[in-house]
Amino acid sequence: MRPSGVTVAVLLLLAGCSGSAEHEQETEVQEPETQNDSIEEEEKAEETDDDSTSYSFGDLDRFGSEPQEWMQAAPGSYSEDDYDEDEVMTVLSDSIESGTSDDELFLQVLDLTAFDYRNYIEEALALEIDYEELTVRPGDTSSSEEDVQGLHVQVLFDASGSMAQSVGDEIKMDAAKEAVHEFAAELPEHANISLRVYGHQGSNLAVDQEESCAGTEELYPLAPYEEAAFTEVLDSFEPTGYTPIAASIEAAGDDLLAYAEDGDEVVVYIVSDGEETCGGDPVQAAADLNESGINAVVHIIGFDVEDDEHQALMDIASAGGGDYMQADDAETLRQTLREEQSELISAWREWQAENTDVSREQQSDYLDRSRELQETITDLSRAEQDRLTDLSRALEEQNDDYSGIPLRSSVTDRGIAIRSYITESMIQFRQQAVDEGIQNRQDITEEGINERQDIIQGDDNE
Repeated sequence: MRPSGVTVAVLLLLAGCSGSAEHEQETEVQEPETQNDSIEEEEKAEETDDDSTSYSFGDLDRFGSEPQEWMQAAPGSYSEDDYDEDEVMTVLSDSIESGTSDDELFLQVLDLTAFDYRNYIEEALALEIDYEELTVRPGDTSSSEEDVQGLHVQVLFDASGSMAQSVGDEIKMDAAKEAVHEFAAELPEHANISLRVYGHQGSNLAVDQEESCAGTEELYPLAPYEEAAFTEVLDSFEPTGYTPIAASIEAAGDDLLAYAEDGDEVVVYIVSDGEETCGGDPVQAAADLNESGINAVVHIIGFDVEDDEHQALMDIASAGGGDYMQADDAETLRQTLREEQSELISAWREWQAENTDVSREQQSDYLDRSRELQETITDLSRAEQDRLTDLSRALEEQNDDYSGIPLRSSVTDRGIAIRSYITESMIQFRQQAVDEGIQNRQDITEEGINERQDIIQGDDNE
């Protein structure tokens, strides 16, 4: 049965409506796709704009033209441990595409990746050679109170009647005065000396015993040695009376306590040809002085002492924390009193040895530190050169028609120049340190020898 005309018309109408709906649906689906494409293109454009302006180069002139300037310049933004190869490659590839010259590109590479040498070069430039004597010269009056310990020496001189006797070819009194004068003249310059005499008043007669035993007198008050004044004092008395050793030690304590301070060295030398004859207790007096606030040491020099009197003098020295030294003749007395001189000579020898050692240690420190700096900067330079060389090759691979040879050449020249500079500088510094060290030790040795010779020859060290 064939469809009627009405049926055909309905079918056509339905078909037309259906086609129109499908067309509208297709149109509605396509419109969002067109909008998304536009948005993506805009975002890509924005991203491109952001990439082109993401890195701003710093002051490229800071690298200067000399190795010292290169090492003093601030490092790159991606230096050493902060290195980010992707970021660096992106920035440099943009520069290559924009036609940046080889020289400009090298400076940009440094601005991005240069290593930090600043602390090391500043330390190298600050290296100075200054050899200093770290110990005080013996008898150095120019040193501070903390450096030089006070030295106070008091001589108790026996002027009793027995000192008028002869020993060998000399009068005991004359020999003792000569020895004491030589001893005083050769004390360290910073020392104070005092001369107290006993037994020089009254006589050795029983009738004058009280006067003589009370006769102890400080004729040269504690002060630095002055030759004229000390000589005048020695010439002012003669051997006369008894031997008041205990009273003299007690009086010496009063003399020294008035001047000595904490930390000072206080020494008493008693020059006597016999034991106590005034009834005092010199052993107790010596012990009291030794145990006092000044901690004085009491030495006894027995000059031509009778055999049965040695022990009494030894006991005094022992109680005073000192030594008993026996001198049976004038020459032995002089030699005994040169012990202080010998100690001073030893002090100069020790000073020379100590300062020579200090000089060698300082020189070794200078050499070691300069080598360490040279090695550190050299290693840093090699590491930088290796990284930048690798970077130049990576840029070649990523950028067509780009040759990294000029960049590698500049990188190599920079590395060689830095290493040559620091090597030459540190070699010169070490040579100077050695030369000045040798001269410093020669000066120390010469001074030590001259001072010892002066002391041996009896010079006044002035």
